[in-house]
This record gives sequence, structure tokens and C-alpha cells, in this order.
Amino acid sequence: MMLVVPLVLAVSAAAGAEAQIEAALAHFRDRRFNEARQYLDRALALAPGSAAAWKLLGMTYSAEENYSAAEEPFQKACRMAPALEDVCYYLGRDQYMLNKFEAAEGAFAKALRAGGKPWRAHNGMALTLEALGRSDAAEDQFRKAVELSSGAQPRPSESPRIDYGAFLYKQGRLDEAIRELSLAPPCFRSYFELGKALFMKERFEQAARELEKALAFPGGDASALLLLAKVYFRLGRSAEAERLLSPYR
Repeated sequence: MMLVVPLVLAVSAAAGAEAQIEAALAHFRDRRFNEARQYLDRALALAPGSAAAWKLLGMTYSAEENYSAAEEPFQKACRMAPALEDVCYYLGRDQYMLNKFEAAEGAFAKALRAGGKPWRAHNGMALTLEALGRSDAAEDQFRKAVELSSGAQPRPSESPRIDYGAFLYKQGRLDEAIRELSLAPPCFRSYFELGKALFMKERFEQAARELEKALAFPGGDASALLLLAKVYFRLGRSAEAERLLSPYR
């Protein structure tokens, strides 16, 4: 009888923690991150070993771009349950954003061993190796990411082809960059990176078309607009360039 009581209490605590996590997830989806964290605090008080709760806590901070606060929850979740979906990938991505590249490399290696969505982990590893100056190893990882993502249909802005094309651009391999970026799915980043490469090749008419496509997407930044203005000047379309620049005068 004495053994039954702790077991019942443990089951009750686990069920209570699960309910708190579900409530936190609903608030997370509504982007109500402070409220989500309140539920997660309760979940972790009931079940401090819940990797799912630690993972979601990290996600609430990461969604606010508070990568420093996100790191410890992701570390705990990755250590407790490395096979939990995307958890070690999230840790690696977070550490990459914090410029902790050696740590990120280790996290992405764990993510690759865990399986899940390997194209994401390969792409994260590629970006990390690039930041560490290990270009040949980075390119191998980019190629694996592109190959594995072909049937996975990632969101357009997350396509590894874009990061691989940007890598080739930075390596000065413009023709290869243009080929890769031309195959990337349509989104602001793919058109912008392609426009940059075409500009460097002095293919100004094509660069203008790609940059115009980029700016048709919401959420673009001023760098694409400023580059398009520069392209217009090169094409002798000064009036259009001035119209683009007028808000910045």
C-alpha cells in the first residue's frame, strides 16, 4: 500500500504537467508567450524532468528572438531527450544565433544522430561550419541538405538551396550561385539573393526583375530596395531609382 501512494502521486503530477503543457502550447500558437511561460512554470514544478516542457519554454524565448534565455531550456531538453522532435536542432540554431559555433556544431551533430528532419540539421551544420571557416565541410553539408530536402517540401524561406546559393555567392562562385538560386522556391530571400548575384555579374536587366519580385513579398528589408535603386541607375532608369530612394532622403 505504501508503494501505491507515491505511484499515484507521480501519475497525478505527470497528468497535471501534461495539461499545463497543452495550455501553454495553445498560448504559444496564439503568440501569447508570457502566458505560455506561466503554464510551463507550473508544468515544470510538477514534472521538472519533462523535456517537452523545457523544449516549449525555449521555443517561447526563441520566438521573441531572446536566444540567450532560450539556450538553457533547449540544452536541458536536448540532454534529457535528444530524440524529441527538433529539440537538438533548435538548440543548435539558437547557439548559432548567439555565435557559439563550436557548441552549435555539437548540437547539430546530436540532431543528425536523432533523425527527424535531417535536411534541417545538415543545413544548420553547414551554416555553422561556414561560420567556423571550414568551407569544404560546409559545402558537403549544404549539398546533403539540398538533396534531402527535395522530397520534404520545406517552407520556401527555409529552403537549403537559398543558403547554399548565398554560400556560393560569398565564395565568388557567381555562376554556380545563380544556377542554385534559380532552382530555389519563390520567396523574398531567394529572389533577393539571386538579384545580388546577377548584379555582381552585371546582368542588370535580370537583376532588376528578380529584385522587383523580392520586393513584392511582404516582410522584405531596405537592402533589396537600395540594391534595386542601384540597378535602376545602372540601367539609366534614374527617375524610378529616385522614387525608390525618396523615403530615405
